[in-house]
Amino acid sequence: IEAEDYLIELLDKNKNAIIIECEKYLKYEVLQTAINISAKEKEPVILQAETGRGKTYTITNNIKRIYKENDGKIAVLLFPYKSQVMQTYNSLVSKLGVKVAAYYENSTTRLNNAKEIRLVIGTYNQLNNIMNDLKYDIVDINGEKVEIQLKDDKDVILIVDEAHNLILQKEFRRNEVNNIEQYIDKVYASVLLTATPELINLQNRKVVKAVFKDKKEYFKNTYLLESEGNIHNIIDFCKYITMKFNNGTKKAILLVD
Repeated sequence: IEAEDYLIELLDKNKNAIIIECEKYLKYEVLQTAINISAKEKEPVILQAETGRGKTYTITNNIKRIYKENDGKIAVLLFPYKSQVMQTYNSLVSKLGVKVAAYYENSTTRLNNAKEIRLVIGTYNQLNNIMNDLKYDIVDINGEKVEIQLKDDKDVILIVDEAHNLILQKEFRRNEVNNIEQYIDKVYASVLLTATPELINLQNRKVVKAVFKDKKEYFKNTYLLESEGNIHNIIDFCKYITMKFNNGTKKAILLVD
């Protein structure tokens, strides 16, 4: 059975989304629209765009514009994994010369001077450290080290990449997810990036959806195969997949339980 229509319908349940048409990649207007709605409504907004459409690129290549158009707010971009932070940091520094602070376990690229930074990136579990370093600094006053507050939560635009992990990985990222959820309600604006908003939109949050003109066919040559009750566990499923491929079924197979 052709599964393309089934899967596309499954991934398109946010019927009341604000639709913005893009060419091949995500355009800045989509991001700024999500920021504006979040700031106005005082709640997080989901930005929906297909995988591979340049969500991270749009953010990192428009840092000065984000800062200027949002009254000097600093963007904090969170990733679930250290490798994503390192890759983004290396790309920004080596290719664009952008001043950026990067936070992950044992990182040496944290904030030195919050006044010069427009973008901070980090893993989910580093949000507390990021916010503390942005908001506070230690200064020398008459030979005494004193902590002063430079900014507050309302000076930050919080952007969470792969935000579906806030639901899918909550069991083993409980502290990280709880932390993010608390800051989501405190910051100037919060944007949740995902290709699959139906996985996280349990609170019926507003969705800004990017629709692309080139219509990538992600599910081409994918077929839906019903097991008819004879696949009872993951081992049997793997055996069944192997048998089908060995018999010449050179297609992707989606198991629907």
